[in-house]
Amino acid sequence: MYRIFVAMPVLPRLKSAPGQNTKLLLPRYLQNLMAQRDNYLEHSGQEWFNIQAIRDAFQALKSNVDTILNVTQRIEYIEETLPDMQGSIEEMKKQQNKASQ
Repeated sequence: MYRIFVAMPVLPRLKSAPGQNTKLLLPRYLQNLMAQRDNYLEHSGQEWFNIQAIRDAFQALKSNVDTILNVTQRIEYIEETLPDMQGSIEEMKKQQNKASQ
C-alpha cells in the first residue's frame, strides 16, 4: 500500500529587494504554491488511474483464469463420463442386434 506524506510548506520570510514591496511578493509565492499543488494533484491523479488500470487488468485476468478453470473442469467431467457412455452405446447396439436376429 502506498503512503503519501505531504509536508505543509512553511511560509518563508519574504525578503524584498530594495525598493520592492513585500506585499507584492506574497501573491507570487502563493501562485507558486498553487502551481505546485496543481502539479501534485495531476501527478496523483495519474497514479490513481494507473493503479485503477492495474486493478482492472487484474480483475480481467482473474475472470479469464476462472473461465479456463471452469472449462477444464467440464472437460475432465466429460473425459470421466465418456467411457461409461461408450459402454452404454455398445450395450444398446448389442441389444438391437439380438432383437433384430
